[in-house]
Amino acid sequence: ELTILTYAWSESVKERAPMDWVRTYGKGRVYVTMLGHTWKNEEPDNPNLHCAGFQTLFLRGVEWAATSRVTVPTPADFPTADKISVRQE
Repeated sequence: ELTILTYAWSESVKERAPMDWVRTYGKGRVYVTMLGHTWKNEEPDNPNLHCAGFQTLFLRGVEWAATSRVTVPTPADFPTADKISVRQE
């Protein structure tokens, strides 16, 4: 009953592992992301949170869970296979 949004390669099990997914739960909606974790002893300003891709995915997932719609557009600086996009602000 999950709709998988993103995967990451898991070296330990040699397969793709879901990283973001959505599902309905009764009359509600659930958005889950494994991205953006901050670990013990990590820099307090987690660079992952500055990624335009993470920010966009998170905003769109939360909006969908709250309203069942997604109106947040994909930004011009969204990462591609050839470039990353880290926002400094």
